[in-house]
Amino acid sequence: MQRTFIISSLILSLSACGGTDSRYRDTQMLERPPTLPLTKQDEAIACCADDAALPKKSGQPGLGDDVELVGTKPMTLKIKQPFDTAWNNIALALGLIEIKITDQERKQGIYYVAYQPASLFGSWLSIAKKDVIYQLIVRQDTDATTVTAEQANTAEQNDASAQFETDAEETRADAEDLLYRLYETLRDDLVSQ
Repeated sequence: MQRTFIISSLILSLSACGGTDSRYRDTQMLERPPTLPLTKQDEAIACCADDAALPKKSGQPGLGDDVELVGTKPMTLKIKQPFDTAWNNIALALGLIEIKITDQERKQGIYYVAYQPASLFGSWLSIAKKDVIYQLIVRQDTDATTVTAEQANTAEQNDASAQFETDAEETRADAEDLLYRLYETLRDDLVSQ
C-alpha cells in the first residue's frame, strides 16, 4: 500500500511538471540573441576561410578520392584541390614520409627533394647509396593540381655519384616510386593540423 502511494505521488508530481501549463510551452517571452549586421570585412573573412586545412571526412585521415595516380608517361599525381592547398598538403605529406625538401620554388611550382629509392638488395646496400635530388613539379590544371617527378639536373645533385646515373629507365622508375609514396600518404595518412 505504501509502495502504491509513493508511485502514485511520483506520477502526479511528474504530470504536474509536464502538464498543460502554458507558461512552460510559450517561448515568446524568452530572451533572443541580438542580430548584428555584417560588415564587408566580416563577409570577406567568412568567404576566405583557411583553405589549407583539410576537409573533415567522417573521421578518416587522408584525402581519399580527392587524389589519384594517373599512369601516363610520365606518371602524374592529380590532386583535386587548388594549387595553394595542394602545395601545402604536399609539404605535409613529404614530412610524414620523412623525405627531405632541399629547396623549393613556389612561383615555378617546384619542390627539390632528397630521395633514396628502395633497393632490391636490402637496407645494407642503401647505406652506401647516396640520396638523389628529384624535382616534384606542381602545376594548376583546370579542375585540379597535377604533380610529376623527375630527377633534377646534375647541377642540383649533392653527390658526384648521383650525377653519373645514366640509366633512364631506372631513373624514371625511381621517380614513379617517389610519386607513388607521395600518393599513398596523401590518400591515406594526411591529417589536418
